[in-house]
Amino acid sequence: MGEPEGLGGDLFELGVSHHTCADRAIGLLQAGAVALPDVLPHVFLDDDHLDFRDLDQPPVSGTCPYCGREGQMTDEHVWPRWVSKLLREHFGTFDPRKSKGPVSRETIKLLTRLCESCNGNWLDVLETDVKPILAPMIVPKAAYKDLNPSEQRLLAVWAYKTALMFDLADQHGPRVPAYHHELLRIRREVPNNVRVWIGAYNRDWAVRLHVADLTIGQDSSKPNARVFTFTAFRVLFQVFIAFPWGSLTLASSQHHISDLYAESGLHSLTPSTGRTIRWPLNGVAFNDEAMDVLAGRFDHYETRLLRPGDA
Repeated sequence: MGEPEGLGGDLFELGVSHHTCADRAIGLLQAGAVALPDVLPHVFLDDDHLDFRDLDQPPVSGTCPYCGREGQMTDEHVWPRWVSKLLREHFGTFDPRKSKGPVSRETIKLLTRLCESCNGNWLDVLETDVKPILAPMIVPKAAYKDLNPSEQRLLAVWAYKTALMFDLADQHGPRVPAYHHELLRIRREVPNNVRVWIGAYNRDWAVRLHVADLTIGQDSSKPNARVFTFTAFRVLFQVFIAFPWGSLTLASSQHHISDLYAESGLHSLTPSTGRTIRWPLNGVAFNDEAMDVLAGRFDHYETRLLRPGDA
């Protein structure tokens, strides 16, 4: 939309909209269907106080990875408290290193640092929204669960968020670029350079995590992607996060046993098929050995990122 004549480049606030409603809001404004006040509030940008983050680099320690805010930082559990509570109710006493251990834990002690605002607002809303869907999958009371496209999207966003939290809690420091956190905060969706799958797990570990670093494309000599394969008791997620921006394409260069495992037991949550799926796929659940094979399945994949302007 062009700049209104006579405004001289000034910025005005026309209103506030949720990002999913923005296109409709713009359409209504362009159609003149919205009654605006005679005097619009100005929006000012102070160049002297703009602090742009290096979004292509991992988040900086001491700042919120999602919004970049300094100060008012709090500890956040990578495994949400409600997941720990659910597992504790099932196992009685549990230690995340053992299937049923002698150590009584209130929570799974894996922490990272976030600002109070992100921690207590939109991240809390995400946990509240996903819990009714995910909780009956972590400790199932039925043999299967049908997931509609909206539920699949929410599970994918949660798994992506959780993978980013694992990266933040890495003892060697985070590696995923900060723009992934920023986009998640703004859009609450999984970008095109991330893939998410869901499956089932049939062993007695409360939680498991496998992280693999990969080098994709021909332009990098160091790892520029991470794969997080993790379980919360009976549910398994796999999240592939590419660091460079673009539309991600994955193709197996050989028919490996891990491909058979993935095809028989993993549903792809992104990109969405737009159809209801039944979890677990084909009633398949992975044991520890199969999960380890699955975690390394991208070693023989050909990976391509299609960037804007590429043919």
